[in-house]
Amino acid sequence: MDADIAVAVGQLKKYPLMSGARLYYTAALKQFLLGYRHCPWLIFSIDGVEIVPEKQQFVLLAVSNGPAYGAGFRVNPQADYRDGYFDVCAFSYTPLLRALKLLPVLQRGEHSSEPEVKFYRAKSVRVSSALPANMQCDGETLRASRFESQVLPGALIVRI
Repeated sequence: MDADIAVAVGQLKKYPLMSGARLYYTAALKQFLLGYRHCPWLIFSIDGVEIVPEKQQFVLLAVSNGPAYGAGFRVNPQADYRDGYFDVCAFSYTPLLRALKLLPVLQRGEHSSEPEVKFYRAKSVRVSSALPANMQCDGETLRASRFESQVLPGALIVRI
């Protein structure tokens, strides 16, 4: 859903008075009401091992190296960008009203005990779908049917 919302934000930006929180909440409302049932069916593997051997529908499959993104959503609250691992939050499809109820819980990072949510840690992640799905990478959106990501320790030199 987060990538679909980001795409909707890009589409709604062209309208007058659409900016900031109004823009984000309008896009989110549009996606939850009109696009929720179209959450993609995905297969994903972690470090070469298929976690979901059959296609499964997800509301959110977030791969990150930090605890929060977007408007402060703490999707992977235990993530540490210094540990050399991706943290993966897999939020399985659930009825719309349940998903809306869990949204503020997700934003606060208090979703670890919810039955729809599973967390993983990995050095590499591969996600695939039969049909192209929206994906978001560092604020940029793209549409693809396969996504692969790998931690490359020491690939960037950072000066502090």
